Amino acid sequence: MNAADLYPLWIKQDLTNARMKLASAEQSYRVLTDKSTTYAKSMSAMLDVRRQVVSLLEAVPQSLSCTLPIQMLCEEPVVPAMPAARAVTILRYVRNETAGRNELTPHSNGTFLGWGVDYNQDETGAPIFTAAIVEHPDGKVELLHPNFIQFVVRV
Repeated sequence: MNAADLYPLWIKQDLTNARMKLASAEQSYRVLTDKSTTYAKSMSAMLDVRRQVVSLLEAVPQSLSCTLPIQMLCEEPVVPAMPAARAVTILRYVRNETAGRNELTPHSNGTFLGWGVDYNQDETGAPIFTAAIVEHPDGKVELLHPNFIQFVVRV
């Protein structure tokens, strides 16, 4: 295995593109008859930059090996396993006429599937919040604010 085998795919593609641009620019520079023109001087400066880009991209695996294993960059990302489903009680606000206020009371049961993200758009914008993904016994899935669920068994 050589060093190039350890390059992440995006670095391989960038390096290939940089080498092609460098080769094309070098070919264009070689065919110039008068190397003292402003155009030729700017092209020479551009060639220097392209050579630096190629050398930097070639050095990436060595510099990354100090801080991050190259294999981590080359491998497919690992998707975390879904947590085990847990029983929850779904709570809803119900008006308590005696107390004169709304109270959270048990409404139904469900199965907690995991955490997600939801938003609540109002006149102040769209605040984003963590939401519980809950499946009802009939199979319907609902995003609920964490205040509206209660785990049946503590972990």
